[in-house]
This record gives sequence, C-alpha cells and structure tokens, in this order.
Amino acid sequence: MNQRHRKLVLTLHTTVTGAWIGSVVAYLALVIAAMTGSNDRNVVSVWSALNLLAWYVIVPVAISSLLSGLAIALATPWGLFSHKWVVSSLGLTVAAVAVLLGHMPTVSNYASEAASNGLTDSQALRAGLQGELLHAGVGLLVLLTIQALNIYKPAGLTRHGRRLQADRPTRGSPPAEPPAAPVATRAASLPWGRIAWIHVAIVVALFAAVHLVLGGVPNH
Repeated sequence: MNQRHRKLVLTLHTTVTGAWIGSVVAYLALVIAAMTGSNDRNVVSVWSALNLLAWYVIVPVAISSLLSGLAIALATPWGLFSHKWVVSSLGLTVAAVAVLLGHMPTVSNYASEAASNGLTDSQALRAGLQGELLHAGVGLLVLLTIQALNIYKPAGLTRHGRRLQADRPTRGSPPAEPPAAPVATRAASLPWGRIAWIHVAIVVALFAAVHLVLGGVPNH
C-alpha cells in the first residue's frame, strides 16, 4: 500500500472511529432521556430509535473501524503484533465489536416488544433501559481508551516485536520502530500508568454523572 492509499485508509479510519464514538454518545443521550422522563410513549419511541441507531449507524461504523484499523496496522511500519499499544487497541476493538454484535438481539427484542405491546409493557421497557445505560457507558469508556492508545502510542515492544528488531539489522531491513521521532517522544513522556489514571478519572466522572442524573447506578 503506497502513501496515498495509506492516507486514504487513515482518513476513513479516523472518520468512522469518530462516528462510532459520536453515535454511542447519541445512544446514551436517548437512553438517559427516556429513563429520566415520565412519558411512557417516549420510552416506546426511544426503543425503536435505539434499534435503528444501533443497526444502521453503530454496527456499520464499528465494523468499518475494525477493518480499517487492521489495514493501517498491516500497511505501516507499526505492524499488527510488534507494539503493545497496537495489540491492546486491536484487542479492545475486537472485544467491543463482539460485545456489540452479541448485544444487538437484545436491543431488537426490546424494540419489537415496544412496537407490539407498547404502553401495556412500559415498566419492562423502562427496566431494559438500565442495561442499555451500562452497555453504552462501558462501551464509550472502551472507545475512549482505544482513542487514547491510538493518539499517544505508548512505547513498548511485544516479544514478537523485540525479536523482529533484533533480526532486522542483520538483514539490512529498516528498524521495527517507525521513523517518526515526535511520536516516540510523546510516547516516552506519557507512560502507561498515567494513561491508566486518566481513564480511572473518566470512570469516576461517568459514575458521578449517573448518580447526579438518575440518583444512583441502576441494577443490571
């Protein structure tokens, strides 16, 4: 893949990843609005909206983000299994897509229930929103973690990457680390520990927001 194609794939990846995060934020907003409102008709309508948003926006951009991320890793010096941050980002993305696809039947079932029974089963529909709050909230946290990994690129080679780095000088190949010095400088200045604390703060902020809006974390 030449440089022009790499830039095209990178543009696609950043676009769909941003759309994934934004659509999950919109999903959370719909869930919170339905849970805090007193109108049962809104709950019925929100389930239909959640089902459409998930199937027609979140699922397509999630799969596109995974595939474009794989293409970028394979087509650049970063590689797929040489750097810890790439492996971590890939693992979290695969897990997020798997959980999303596994959860979609539940969303569709509630949407069908809302369409068929409507207001007669509003309490069950409201109870189902509690699970959506948890899924979307944790999913957003995972996506923010992936985004931080992709931006800061914490330093650290995997065992496979160290082996490649040891072999390449003898073969006359380029080094395993990409030649972008500014990236290496940023990676060294922001260790893994600080990134972990950043996301602990995000978790605390998320749960504080839930307590303020809903008066406590709902049971799931």
